[in-house]
Amino acid sequence: MLTVNNTIKKYSVDLAMTSILENLNGCDSAAETSPQPNQIITVMDSPQSDSLLSLSPESNLNSTPLADKQSVASTTDSGIDESEDSEQPQKLPKKHKNQPPDADLLPPCRVCGERASGLHYGANTCEPCKGFFRRSIVKVEKKNEKYVCAKGDESCKLGTGKRTMCSYCRYKKCLEVGMSHGAIKIGRYTYEKRTKDITEVKQLKQKDNQTLDTSGDNKTHDTPGDRNVQNVDVNEQEVDDLVNKLISIQEEYTADFRKSFQTGGLLESQLSVFEKYKQKIEIFGNLGALPWSVYEEIFSTTGIEIDDRKHMMNRIADRMEVAIRNMITFARNIPGFCDLKTQDQLSLLKVGYLEYGFLGFHTRINPELKVIVCSSTCAGAHQSDLTKVIDPKYIDMMFEFAVSIQKCRLTVEEVTLARAIVLTFSDRCVLEEPEKVDKIQWHLVNCLRCVAKKNFKNPDERLWKIFDKFILLRDFAEYGREVNNIRCKWEAMKTHPLVLEMINPEPSL
Repeated sequence: MLTVNNTIKKYSVDLAMTSILENLNGCDSAAETSPQPNQIITVMDSPQSDSLLSLSPESNLNSTPLADKQSVASTTDSGIDESEDSEQPQKLPKKHKNQPPDADLLPPCRVCGERASGLHYGANTCEPCKGFFRRSIVKVEKKNEKYVCAKGDESCKLGTGKRTMCSYCRYKKCLEVGMSHGAIKIGRYTYEKRTKDITEVKQLKQKDNQTLDTSGDNKTHDTPGDRNVQNVDVNEQEVDDLVNKLISIQEEYTADFRKSFQTGGLLESQLSVFEKYKQKIEIFGNLGALPWSVYEEIFSTTGIEIDDRKHMMNRIADRMEVAIRNMITFARNIPGFCDLKTQDQLSLLKVGYLEYGFLGFHTRINPELKVIVCSSTCAGAHQSDLTKVIDPKYIDMMFEFAVSIQKCRLTVEEVTLARAIVLTFSDRCVLEEPEKVDKIQWHLVNCLRCVAKKNFKNPDERLWKIFDKFILLRDFAEYGREVNNIRCKWEAMKTHPLVLEMINPEPSL
């Protein structure tokens, strides 16, 4: 499982964030009567939606206890599979001779000792360490940023079960075991490498068996190979009930949520936005977005707004406010989420909301028409209009990411569970109870697997295709936080303290 990397500063919670804390704590039910002293304060009021006052989580579905973590073999370090999935069950793909063996036949991760999933960046590693190194390439090599040792002595312990691995020492270990950007090899798992890995695993298992034989009957021996997570069966009806409940919550924010994941479900609305854009171009020509410096100069001199960018910023801020409130209600209905420490709940929401938002939003982007439709009740916009208030590079990137996610053809059920999963990654921030978060997430993973089994003969392959998108979403979120740094300065945000607190830049792991 992913691990927490290093310590960040305690959050400074103002009145707006106090509202979040109160909302998170109101997990038993939104009180229909006035709260008594020492009881949880009622849910936040929302001018856009009354649902937050009335919707409160009922008795949570108890998450199935998981002794271990599920792991599925990953064969290459290409990271993202752009091929489209068929909506019909597929035949099991044949295993080619140049693919790595199943995860059971791989040595432990060279970095942390957990179960490896394949050859990544030149070394056998687990998925978390693969993702960590991928993010480190962006941070260290491309952005010229540096990690700092948590203890300062550059000798932090790494290993299985470590929840607070130092990023500096982890990255150092990655380099020591031979990981590098230039070592990526897709589809070249050689016979020599396969033989060497299988031999090493056999030796490890033989050594483990000897250790078990010499240990007492009352002792247990936990090895990377023994910690393989077996697929935990979940009750299909409970999964359906949970998914339907979470979908209903999302429909309170966007009434056409289900429709947005149907083929062509939003095409009519997207075409309408595109036609309006065409008419504007035919009348006024392609004016392009006015640079911010020019806009500010004209506005400060004349007081005249020559375009609608301030109105757009107000609309965006309003939508973000409602979206955050809806996300909180969604999170409160994730089985086990309300059992977490309040600060852990808050931390998970703050670091996961960008991925959460984009997963639910990506089908509203039409890359061919270059338009976005926010909801059935909210007018959309053309890509060129968005550049008035958001960096054009970020807009282009958002459309590119949407193309990649759309190729996965996620169903509304898959998206719903994926949104819950991205709110429960324990490596994104410092947590008081990361083990509880891991347990919640792996229950959700098994729920997602249950959903995948209905449409795919190989649900594990489907899971890994979705998990690859999680890595992609993290890259997107990194750029999204840079955009939010700018949004914090918007005049429109001054009337939305809840949004400001949620998007306020925080040190990330």
